Amino acid sequence: MQHPSRWVQTKLELHRDPLGIEDDVSDVTEEAEVNEIRFFNPAFLSEAALQLRDRVKRSRHTKAGIAWVNSFTGRDIVDAIQDFLPRNTRRSADDRRFALIMARSLQDQLWFVEVDWDIKPLRDSDEDVFRFMSQMEGALTSDLPSGVMTMATKCYSPSCTGDGWCYARACPYKSRVSDFIPERPLPTPAPSIKRRGADWTEDLDPELFHSLSQEQKQRQSIIRRAMTAEEQYEKDLTDLEQVFVSGLRHENLMTEASISQIFANVLAIRDASRALLDNFQVRLREQAPLIATVGDIFLETATVFRSLYPEYIGNLPQAEKTLTRAREENVQFRLFVDRVSRDSALDLDRLIARPSAHLQRFPVVLESLLQATPVDDPDYDFIAEALTSIQDLSAIAQLKLFHASRGRGPGSKIEWYEIVPQQVRDSMEKKEFQRQMHIWQLILSEMQYVSDLEIVDNLFVHGLRAADRPVVDRSRLDEFIDDAFHNYRSLLDVHTTLLEGLQQRQIEQHPRFGMVSDLVLHAVLEWRGAYLEYIPHYPLAKAKVEEERNRNPAFAAFLEQCQHDPMADRHDVYHFIHRPVARLLRYPLILKDILESLQATGPDDHPDLEAIPQVLELIADLGRATQKGVAVNEAKVDLWKYQDSLVDRSKPDSRVVKDLDLRNPMRELIHKGRVFRQSERSTGSWSELQVLLFDHYLVLTKPIKSSKNTKDGPTLYSVYKKPIALELLTLGSFSEPAQSRSLGLLKSIRGGTTYEDSTTHTVYPFTFSFIGQLQVAGQYTLWTDSAQSRDEWNEKLQHAKVLRAELNEANKLFDMTPLSRDTFFMPPSYSAPTNSDYTGRVTCSCPFATADGRALVAIGCQEGVWIGVRHDPRSVRQVLHVREVQQIAVLEKFGMFLVLADKSLLAYQLEALVPTLANSTMKAAPQRLSSARDISYFAVGMSQGRTLVMYTKRKHQETVFRILEPIANAPTEQRRGIGAILGGSKNEWFRLFKDFFIPTEALRIHFLKSKLAIVCSKGFEIMDLTTMRGSAIPIFDAAKLKEKQSFAALKERCDSAKPLAMFRSTETEFLLCYDTFGVYVDRNGKPSRDLRPIEWEGQPESVVFHPPYILVVSPSFMEIRHISTCRLIQIVTGSDIRVTWEAWETSDSPGPKGYGDEVATREPRVHICRRPEDSRRTRGIGQHVFELTPTVLLSNPLLAPHFTSDAQYFAPAPNVYPRPSPQSHHRSMSIATSFDSSPSPVDHGYTPFPSAHPYQTGGLNSRPSGPSDGYFAGHPNQYESMRQGWGAPETGWQVSSPASRQPDNGYGR
Repeated sequence: MQHPSRWVQTKLELHRDPLGIEDDVSDVTEEAEVNEIRFFNPAFLSEAALQLRDRVKRSRHTKAGIAWVNSFTGRDIVDAIQDFLPRNTRRSADDRRFALIMARSLQDQLWFVEVDWDIKPLRDSDEDVFRFMSQMEGALTSDLPSGVMTMATKCYSPSCTGDGWCYARACPYKSRVSDFIPERPLPTPAPSIKRRGADWTEDLDPELFHSLSQEQKQRQSIIRRAMTAEEQYEKDLTDLEQVFVSGLRHENLMTEASISQIFANVLAIRDASRALLDNFQVRLREQAPLIATVGDIFLETATVFRSLYPEYIGNLPQAEKTLTRAREENVQFRLFVDRVSRDSALDLDRLIARPSAHLQRFPVVLESLLQATPVDDPDYDFIAEALTSIQDLSAIAQLKLFHASRGRGPGSKIEWYEIVPQQVRDSMEKKEFQRQMHIWQLILSEMQYVSDLEIVDNLFVHGLRAADRPVVDRSRLDEFIDDAFHNYRSLLDVHTTLLEGLQQRQIEQHPRFGMVSDLVLHAVLEWRGAYLEYIPHYPLAKAKVEEERNRNPAFAAFLEQCQHDPMADRHDVYHFIHRPVARLLRYPLILKDILESLQATGPDDHPDLEAIPQVLELIADLGRATQKGVAVNEAKVDLWKYQDSLVDRSKPDSRVVKDLDLRNPMRELIHKGRVFRQSERSTGSWSELQVLLFDHYLVLTKPIKSSKNTKDGPTLYSVYKKPIALELLTLGSFSEPAQSRSLGLLKSIRGGTTYEDSTTHTVYPFTFSFIGQLQVAGQYTLWTDSAQSRDEWNEKLQHAKVLRAELNEANKLFDMTPLSRDTFFMPPSYSAPTNSDYTGRVTCSCPFATADGRALVAIGCQEGVWIGVRHDPRSVRQVLHVREVQQIAVLEKFGMFLVLADKSLLAYQLEALVPTLANSTMKAAPQRLSSARDISYFAVGMSQGRTLVMYTKRKHQETVFRILEPIANAPTEQRRGIGAILGGSKNEWFRLFKDFFIPTEALRIHFLKSKLAIVCSKGFEIMDLTTMRGSAIPIFDAAKLKEKQSFAALKERCDSAKPLAMFRSTETEFLLCYDTFGVYVDRNGKPSRDLRPIEWEGQPESVVFHPPYILVVSPSFMEIRHISTCRLIQIVTGSDIRVTWEAWETSDSPGPKGYGDEVATREPRVHICRRPEDSRRTRGIGQHVFELTPTVLLSNPLLAPHFTSDAQYFAPAPNVYPRPSPQSHHRSMSIATSFDSSPSPVDHGYTPFPSAHPYQTGGLNSRPSGPSDGYFAGHPNQYESMRQGWGAPETGWQVSSPASRQPDNGYGR
């Protein structure tokens, strides 16, 4: 159904019953009440005249001394017309042009007239007073005005709703206001002020003029000049609004936010100026021809100005910045301003500053007016009060400008005495005057300080983050910003709060600032933590910035650009970094000056007298609290410098200096000094050494004489000998008598003492020894030039060793869990008689679990095999009496126990050795897997999902390999002899898998996914079990051997060294371990990274892997290194240390970036044997077997990176890798090697694994471990049960083997 149009519905409403009920009985119908304004057409002047008559506001107005009731002004007329005109007749709410046109049309038709019958066009002001013609005495009755204002007409389309979507082309709701009314303001006759302002005497009766006194004439002249100036001021602000504000909006050259920042509340000030002019006009109209009183006008105006001018003037610095930035960045805006300035001679800068300059004229005008007004004049008190109010207003505005300047620009040059009236200054005592000046300086300096902190945020930090091209690598940008600027945000927050409090109180209490200590005391309590964090960090921040500047040209250019930025005022970055340190030292000086001035003036009960000393004490205490941290970090920076000043001239490609890890946060330089060493070749030759004692190494160096070492430059030091780890250092004698020696011609690098040949000096020797590789181990004797220096070295060395031992104990990576004690002994010498207590040398061990869940361990030695309960050292018992046991292994899945004894490989039934059933009839008769006693080595592993047993034997210069695969459930069946092995009978224990040989000696075998890594006497061989093709690594490119000397040197070392082991470090990289060094190779076997070998501290006999650590085992000590970097983490010393077991089953594989803590194994994987620390012998040389159990380290909040003195500061989050899925921990060989037949489709390349959080504990199942942890969940009597007959336990036993994320114990990772 089609609905009637809107105009039809409107007409129908006239005939509807207002209650909606038709009365058919009554003949009387009531007319519906409708709102007549709905049918009002504002386009008809006749209807508009009636609406004006009904709406205009009437009141009592005075003109020329005559009061007119029921009159109204021109502004009242325009207000009433504007109220009923449709919205399409104006561009904005304050656009009154069309209303003024309509008012003049009504005036022309004499609908209203001026009360004094003056004939002039109506103006939108309060100057003229009107009445309707019908109200004027003697006036004829006037007809309604006639005419049509086309712009106010309604649309001719009946369906038009006035929303602008009408289809009619000439719809007035779609037309622009500029189509009907010109953009320029309507021509308005000059107001009467202009006509009378220049010479107000023109319209004055000469008689009256001559009757005025000179003071009265002067007073009238001042008032008229003030009125003229105010009108010119209003005109300037109107030009600013119409030309610039409206012009910018019309041409869309600037955002509203920028317009608001530049022009602020200037339109409100313009309206206040118009109101002042209107008041002048009314007063002139009321008191013409002379203005008797104006003081009340100025006083009222001062009240209005108080809420306007301070806000505007305080915004001037921000307006200037925004305007400058717009001119630099917005070309169209700059062209627009230039065009207006050229065409209209309007200066934007002058117009923006016009309100500030105009406000400064008010006190001058009022002072002149006050002097020309008699004291007994009623207007005198009003003018005096207005003068005081304007002066206060001007002072507040200047304070706002001063605050807004932020200590920069012309606004910061304002002084306190410049905005304080002279009479107030004269009433102050000299000391009080000085106190106010000191408080002013406190606020000024605080503004400058906060501004500098904001510059750090806006210029440096934001500049680094917002740079199109990264100035600092994005991956470390957050860390660098934290290093360079640290917790500046905390300082900015607390000092901004302090500054706001000071400024607010300054405005409230101006010109006499009262109490200041409460604000500063609160700030001191708030900022303590922030400064305790920032000031000690300052030396590190400066060093980090300097380091980045020296090595990063982009960052150096960025700092140069920032220094030339106007915000920085040509200060460099070091000025801003040091700013908090200098600011904290400045507070006591200012507060002491304030306190001294207050003590001289009083009063005695002033709160600052008691509080300021408390503030000074708190600041002094804060300074003392930061001294230690500053000293520590300064020493750390000095230590960092050795990273660049130490060089190894003997080996240019050496990693010696790099491995010192001097930039580690835990590093410490304990002592340094000059010593002398006598040449081993000549007794008369002496050399000067600079000895550096770090917390982990003792480094002997020689100063380098070089042209690069200028007087002001750093001294370079050459590493004299390989650095000595403190764990390997043994102190000798420090009490040997002094000797007189001829030191020869020896002159220090820095201009020290010169010793001539004929001069003898007393020197004091001290000795120490150390263990390591054979060519560097031994004993040293060094000489000092004083007994005090020798004693100091003794003290510092002992302190360093104790500190190192405590640190290692607290942060050890593995607990030595004993598996045997007082069970295995060796004869003290080869000539010792045979004794049943001697078991011979322990050679091997192996943990395993029985079918009923018992956790046991087997240990092999020269006299047989012992088995006992894990972690119960007293429970081991001999179960096999075989000679010369070299290796053992347990195949739990197959129930087999393998033993390599006297070069024969034997297989036993595990059930026969460790029965799980009370009536077990299994016999311990072994199966021999080789016909001859020629097996040198065997290994168990998994390849392609199969469990394999491989053994080797030497044949002339070849090594023959045989790979067997055990048969599931075979041990439960009847056994046959060795002759059936090759026949492949279904009843045999093993089936033959592969036979092959290589033409070299094989030392060790690593099972990969589908290949074998064979450690040979001359290198490493990778054998593909599918194609039976092998390749030797490492591979050296012949072209690079000629180009790089270091490459050739590395090849020479690899050819001459003894290979020991090979481990996977990342998805695409392997670590090859030799007897003196290690080297990384890529998936193709080529040396990778920096081609620098990793030097071991000792000369190991074996290297084993406990993910993510490799254990480099020498007879006297064991090095623990992280496989991702091979950096030394810990050293464990001992006697006759050797590896007895390394796990062959593993579920660990490196993550995308190598072995991190998220893939660290949770189970013990290594056994070692060493002699007991107690040197007393009762039964021979003891041998204890230990299990290396990963430890769980408790979090230390004092050393953790997130610990901070500042509660509001949060360090950048470290890189956290995702937690591995539970599926990644199943017990299977899931290693994906690069030498497999199916390589990884993506080569990620090498990315060093970053140090993880050093004090984060392990997973939910982690628990501290150790010999006394009580691993057994069952009853303690189960220990005895295991000792007696190996019976089945009452309950299953579980072994907890936690792993943890470990800290950097000083060596780093």
